Amino acid sequence: MRRPKSRHPLQRILSERGLRHQDLARLVPISRSYLTQIINGQRIPSLPVAQRIAAVLETSVDQIFPSQRGEPPC
Repeated sequence: MRRPKSRHPLQRILSERGLRHQDLARLVPISRSYLTQIINGQRIPSLPVAQRIAAVLETSVDQIFPSQRGEPPC
C-alpha cells in the first residue's frame, strides 16, 4: 500500500498566506516551473535560492527545507 505523499512545508506556507506558485516565483525571482519542481521534490534549490525564498516569506530556510537525515529529499 502506498503511503500518501505529505505536503512540502513550502506548499503549506503558500496556502496559509494565500500565495500562488507564480506569485512566489515572481518575487524570488525564479521560474514557476522551477519552484513547482522544488515543491514536488524533483529539484533541490541552491542555498542562494533557498535563502531568497525564505527572505520573501519572512521565515528561515530550516522552516521551509527541514533536514531529513537518513531520508530522501521531500
